[in-house]
Amino acid sequence: MRFHPIVSIFLGVIACYILRLIGINGFGVTRWVGAVLVLPEYSWFGTYLIIVSFILGGFIATYFAKERNMRYGLFEGIIIILLLIFLTVPIGFALNKYTFTTAYTTIFATITILLLASLGGMLGQMTDKTYNGFSPILTVIAGFVIALLCSGLLNLMTGFHLSSTPFGLITFLVGVISVVIGSFVTILLAKEKKIQYGIYTGIVYIIISILNTYFYHINIPGSYYIQISVIIGLIVGYLFSAVIGSYLGIIATKLLKQDT
Repeated sequence: MRFHPIVSIFLGVIACYILRLIGINGFGVTRWVGAVLVLPEYSWFGTYLIIVSFILGGFIATYFAKERNMRYGLFEGIIIILLLIFLTVPIGFALNKYTFTTAYTTIFATITILLLASLGGMLGQMTDKTYNGFSPILTVIAGFVIALLCSGLLNLMTGFHLSSTPFGLITFLVGVISVVIGSFVTILLAKEKKIQYGIYTGIVYIIISILNTYFYHINIPGSYYIQISVIIGLIVGYLFSAVIGSYLGIIATKLLKQDT
C-alpha cells in the first residue's frame, strides 16, 4: 500500500517519535544535550532505539510513498528536528545549559539526525524496482553514517564511552573496524565501484574523529611528540582500513553479479 508523500512522511514522523519516546521513557535515556539529541545516561540500548527511530522514520517516509525517493526521508528528518527544537530549546535556555561544546554538539546532532533519516530514505528507495545505485556523495555519506553507528555499537560491546575514555588501542581498533565496514557499504551502494569513494568515507571519519577528540577532551597519553605520532598513526590506519573495505566491497559486488 502506497500513499501520497505527505501522508508517508507523516507516518514516518509518528513512527520515529513513538520509538524515540520508548527509548527515553522506557529505558531511562534522560540527559538532554544540545537541545535536539539525547545521549546515554542510564541505557545504551535506549540510545540505540532512538538512533533506529530516526532511520525507521526515514525508511517509512520513503517506502510507503507512491514514488520511492530518499528525499522523503530527508524531509521527515527535518520535521523531527524542528519538533525537537521547538520542544527542547526553551528548556535549554531556561536552564542555561549552553556552552561552546554544547553548541558543537547541537550542530553535530542535527546533522546526524538528518543523515540517519536520509539513510532510512536510501534503504526505502533500494526496495524500488528502478533502484540502480546512488551518486558518490550520497554513498560516502551513507558509509560514514554506517561507520559511526558501528563505532557506537562496538563501544557499547566493549563498555567504552567516548567522553570518558583515553584514546588507546581498543579505541583505535573500534575505528578501524568501523571504517572497513563503512567503506564497504559505500562501494556496495555506489553506481560506480571506485575505490576512492571508500577512501573518502575514511577521510570523513578521520576528520570527525579528530574533532571529537578535541571537543570531548579525549586524553591521548604521552608527550606532545607521542600524541602527534598517535594522530598520524590514526590517519594512516584509518586510510588503510578504508582501502581494505573498498576492495572487499568491489569483490562482494562482483560475487553478487556472478550469482545473479
